[in-house]
Amino acid sequence: MNIGPRNITNGLVFGYDVGSDFSYYGEPTTNILPSPEYNGRFATGNGWGTYNTNQYCGNNGCANYWTIPSISSVSSNIITTSSAHQIRSFDVIRANASGGGITAGVDYVAKKISDTQFSLHEYNGSQDGSQGYINPSTGFFKVHDAYANDTRISVSASGFPTGWWGAPHLPNSGLIKEIVTGGGRVPGTNCMRLHAYRPDGVVDGMAYGVYTPVTGGQVITLSFWHKAASPTSVGQSCGWSSYFGGNGAPSGAFTLGENWQKYQLTWTASVSYSFILYFWPPGLSTFDMADMQVEVKDHATKFTLGTRSATASIRDMSSNNATIDVSNVSFDANNNITFDGSNDYITLTTSQIPTSQITIEFICTNNGSSNNTSIIAGGAGGNQDFNIHLPWGDGNVYWDFGRPFTRIYKGTTSAERTGVHHWVFTKNPTTGIMNIYLDGNLWHTGSGNTSTLPTLTSISLGRYDNGSTRAYYYNGYIPVTKIYDRELSAIEISQHYYAYKTRFNLP
Repeated sequence: MNIGPRNITNGLVFGYDVGSDFSYYGEPTTNILPSPEYNGRFATGNGWGTYNTNQYCGNNGCANYWTIPSISSVSSNIITTSSAHQIRSFDVIRANASGGGITAGVDYVAKKISDTQFSLHEYNGSQDGSQGYINPSTGFFKVHDAYANDTRISVSASGFPTGWWGAPHLPNSGLIKEIVTGGGRVPGTNCMRLHAYRPDGVVDGMAYGVYTPVTGGQVITLSFWHKAASPTSVGQSCGWSSYFGGNGAPSGAFTLGENWQKYQLTWTASVSYSFILYFWPPGLSTFDMADMQVEVKDHATKFTLGTRSATASIRDMSSNNATIDVSNVSFDANNNITFDGSNDYITLTTSQIPTSQITIEFICTNNGSSNNTSIIAGGAGGNQDFNIHLPWGDGNVYWDFGRPFTRIYKGTTSAERTGVHHWVFTKNPTTGIMNIYLDGNLWHTGSGNTSTLPTLTSISLGRYDNGSTRAYYYNGYIPVTKIYDRELSAIEISQHYYAYKTRFNLP
């Protein structure tokens, strides 16, 4: 996304923005999809395969083999049958007996020439997606070179088998998988392109060949990105399903668009099982998939190649580039950092709070009605030395700084206590003037002293804790926090407000 103003970095000593790819890497989570570097980001060593149902059951009620009519003749390796056969072009089939140049159990690609004629060609069972592209010299997919070049298997009428079977789980018979290097949603990553190409309406599915283990009762969220890869695929609906060993399995569908879209579905695992996913593209469609993830969560988070820890979720945007521990905060379904008013907070270091000249900026919103909502605070030896208090119930906004501390405060209206707002607090060390800006404008100012902060024993975002037994917690969202060791100008503050205005629908 790369959202949020990044132009004003002079003096920035701490900051995060959950809308910025430079700062927010995603909520702590684990992608339980096995080998997500291959199976979620689709490298050529992935375990995805197609689910071939073509000619699997045949015409005999799922008997292993079906029978073609007797062979009338073979000429130029074209087989002519005594009556109409059921073989279709691009079917991958194998014989139940050897003879006539055919080896039992070997897969061949069929080409239907007429209702009574067909030829057989070498089968390319490439499963890794590296040969899913169109061969420019033939106009066919690379895996069908033998078919496209009409390179026929050498056969004879004598002993030619008549019992055939189309085995399941074979690639390239109705659905072709292609790994597009560099074609992923994130620059430098891959996507998997699925081609449902057969004009006769035969469409296979893609099944996951590496099983994803879950425990019964767990809440599971599947997410992936998708987009149409051809103009004719835009607007088509693609279905997906899963297999949980015959026990309640989720399924769904998504509509293909021109641009990347994220799909997600949450369900509760019915049993403990290593489940499989299937995707069923519509006929003659081509679409891309990227960044697939399965999580034990009730919502989807940003893609990760494994486990994203509580210290790898958010990175300080300042030159310190320090880690931020989010083990004591929560995240909502929109991946916003949320503070529950009970025990959520982020601990800061002493170097992240300037001792004299300072600007503190927030985008925040009310999540409740508690009056005791210190959005950032710190103390030394049980004293209240540093505090910004945003009361979303009745009361004042407090801005406390220094020892002896200076306090400025102002009462709020209903409009100022509700919704999303852009707050900025500044302190000038020379004049002692302290300002509060609300939604880009100077909202309140007050004169104070030129004192500096003592060494703070505790500094928290989302909590007032003076180092003793008193603690008050903020209740709401704080998607953006920035701290500067200088006083931002009114023009700079206005620039930031307008940079955030549309994104957060600010007043």
